[in-house]
Amino acid sequence: MANKSNIRSFRYSDEIACILNQQPGDSLNAKFEYLVESCYCEIERKQEELARIERQIEQRRQVLQTIARLISSGWIQTVGKLMMLWMVMKMI
Repeated sequence: MANKSNIRSFRYSDEIACILNQQPGDSLNAKFEYLVESCYCEIERKQEELARIERQIEQRRQVLQTIARLISSGWIQTVGKLMMLWMVMKMI
């Protein structure tokens, strides 16, 4: 266990007390440390998930831009071709 040389005192609301009491741990310090560490790790996971979602959005944006160019160039003229492109896009 890490050396706990940071001694501090702070006040908190009843709402925060309720949140802290719901955390695992034998003492207020243990509960507080668990909450802070788990939130800190969750931020990192959420940032990774956001980056993954942003990459997916960019990929789909590129597909839509390609379809828009094909439509505006007149290459796609029938509903059947549009449906075929839609199915391809769903597979990506």
